[in-house]
Amino acid sequence: MTIADISCKLPATKILTTLGGESQFTVVNQGGAVVIINSLGKIHTLDDALVAAVFQRYSTLASHRRMMADDYVNPNWPQCPNRIFAPYVARLIDFLQ
Repeated sequence: MTIADISCKLPATKILTTLGGESQFTVVNQGGAVVIINSLGKIHTLDDALVAAVFQRYSTLASHRRMMADDYVNPNWPQCPNRIFAPYVARLIDFLQ
């Protein structure tokens, strides 16, 4: 999965619940750039490397583990490329499936 794959499937703005279901975050599709804004206002523009890494992780997990935030951060995923935004990317990937 790439940014282009996400961008073509995503509306201009989408609000999603987090993997834990206790909060929400916003995904903004800015003409090819995809931006995540979490509930604390932290902003991250996604790149293909993060999306590919999280998609690979998502694809290798058992289906009942894919929506568990702790599987996208240390210590469960020592190679996690971005411990803050990886769980948001996983939720976005799940939404787009």
